[in-house]
Amino acid sequence: GSGGSKSSGSKPSDNLQVIPERSISGKSGEIITVPIPSGVNGNTYVPHYYSSTGLLVPVPFSIWKDDQLTFLSPENNTYYFIETNFTFNDVTTDYWAADNIAFCAARGLFCGVGDGKFAPMDSMTRAMFVTVLWRLAGSPPTATDSSFQDVSEKDWYTKSVAWGSANNIIKGYGNDLFGPNDDITREQMCVILLRYLQYAGYELDTVSTIPPFTDSEIVSQWALESVTYCQQARLVGGKGDGIFDPLANSTRAEICAVFHRLISSILGG
Repeated sequence: GSGGSKSSGSKPSDNLQVIPERSISGKSGEIITVPIPSGVNGNTYVPHYYSSTGLLVPVPFSIWKDDQLTFLSPENNTYYFIETNFTFNDVTTDYWAADNIAFCAARGLFCGVGDGKFAPMDSMTRAMFVTVLWRLAGSPPTATDSSFQDVSEKDWYTKSVAWGSANNIIKGYGNDLFGPNDDITREQMCVILLRYLQYAGYELDTVSTIPPFTDSEIVSQWALESVTYCQQARLVGGKGDGIFDPLANSTRAEICAVFHRLISSILGG
């Protein structure tokens, strides 16, 4: 998973207690809002459903607001509400991204890296980033291979890269190379995010009055439109003094924050 290996820690469906009374039927594409029980952490109270193969699957498109849980039903099914609190021994409760990390882990977007660790300061590779997006899309099957020379049929990220390639979410470097193990840069992240939004048909609210980043002249031309969109949609912010730092790498913690904002924006949070 996103830890960089197949065995990247426990998945949200491990050791969950399903409470039948906390369930609701939903139709595909329906937006559903339910109250959150008192004393429950809304960030990690997530709807789950049983897939056709009997797996318990979390719904990533779910947000907590005003003691209510709003979620997008991915299919006609029964949804069970489960509080999934992961604790990572390298993420303290006062860490700036603790809520973002708990949010993404509970929704099955990120796994730990083993030994009870999340590695919040580790950078994300391009393969890891596409894998998180693939999970957000519901881990859809794809019939084609990715056609990239540097992605084999047996890599842990093969399916997600093939999906991203088939849907024009990722295009690689040219010469049939994707660079799966390269750290993703901040401007690459924005380009891939905008392509994902276009693929999924989501329009986010944007604020055109936000001043451009002070270093926008060093953003690559092919990325400038995407960086501007992600800034105006408030998915990404500057690093102080209005600097975007387009060629810097993003950490796992930073990308959890981006996905938390993305899901909240799509669901009107």
